[in-house]
Amino acid sequence: MKKIVGAKLRELRKERQCSQEEVVNSLGVSQATYSRLENGQAKITYEIICKLIQLYKLKSEDLIDIFPFGTFLLLGI
Repeated sequence: MKKIVGAKLRELRKERQCSQEEVVNSLGVSQATYSRLENGQAKITYEIICKLIQLYKLKSEDLIDIFPFGTFLLLGI
């Protein structure tokens, strides 16, 4: 599931024409942490999801496309 979320994060960032640097600055995480998220090597946290919603101005239907249903169950959302 982490790889699916990571691929969706990368796709979203590229669709919005953002660099990794812009995203990490907005999220307040290191370049290494965000790279691990995009590569499916780290779990996304509730805090990062909330910041992504603000950064990309996402709607609830966007979240369903980006994050598999199981992600929300794991995070208790």
